[in-house]
Amino acid sequence: MTMFLVKRVLSSIVTLFVIITITFFLMHAVPGGPFATNEKLGQGIIKAMEAKYGLDKPLIQQYWIYLKNLAKGDLGMSIASKEGKTVNYIIGQKFPVSARLGGLAVLLALILGLLMGCYAALRHEKFVDRLVMFISTLGIAVPSFIMGMLLLLLFGVALRWLKFIGLNSPLDYILPTFTLAFYPACFIARLIRSSLLDVLGQDYIRTARAKGLPASSVLIKHAIRNAILPVVTYLGPLLAYVLVGSFIVERIFSIPGLGLFFIQSITSRDYPLIMGTTIFLAALIIFMNLVVDLVYVVIDPRIKLK
Repeated sequence: MTMFLVKRVLSSIVTLFVIITITFFLMHAVPGGPFATNEKLGQGIIKAMEAKYGLDKPLIQQYWIYLKNLAKGDLGMSIASKEGKTVNYIIGQKFPVSARLGGLAVLLALILGLLMGCYAALRHEKFVDRLVMFISTLGIAVPSFIMGMLLLLLFGVALRWLKFIGLNSPLDYILPTFTLAFYPACFIARLIRSSLLDVLGQDYIRTARAKGLPASSVLIKHAIRNAILPVVTYLGPLLAYVLVGSFIVERIFSIPGLGLFFIQSITSRDYPLIMGTTIFLAALIIFMNLVVDLVYVVIDPRIKLK
């Protein structure tokens, strides 16, 4: 276990370093700059602003300076922020909003996906099974921004049952959470259905039934515990999807989370905020993938980490 953790930590550091390097140079390779789109600024002011943020130095020098500051935990000062806020402050203020939305979406996706998939597997080749497969196929095929717009128009504009701007009350979480959770829920439903159908045909399930164990005990203690491994594997990509998908959802529903600020930083070419957000999200995804590997051992003791 110790050697596994050491290897994963080292590989995670290398992966994060590669992400930082690629993002930094690709970001600066795009023509233009943070001040190029502002026609009101003269050349003297632009040069002064570039000197303030160190953008007048050679690119490789900027890169080394950024790495030195990053090693100290300093993600820099946001260029687009009129109040002069640091990237650390913006992430600290805005990420909890995205985390709450993403956490609710992951929880809802797991609950809906597991219920739909298990019920479809237990009613194999019946109407319920075909209905779940139709809904899950539709959910995978329809992009999240289309689903969000449809829900917004139906429940927010046409029926006026729910608000669709901001997160001012618990009811405001319904539309964005369901929008973000619908695709992964459908994907999980297909995963657990296929895996559970395979497990239910195994000899140890027949043995458990022959011993007279209750159907609920056979399903929960024996079948689902082994069938859920593909879902655990999907938790890593699910987190990545929720984090990236929340950018679009936050934009649609005007949610003041980290995703909305990340999109704004791209349009305004806010280099420090782009870098800081990318590094933060990449580190979070790498960490969650490590947690998923550790959860494997808890669920299935036959799996050994080497």
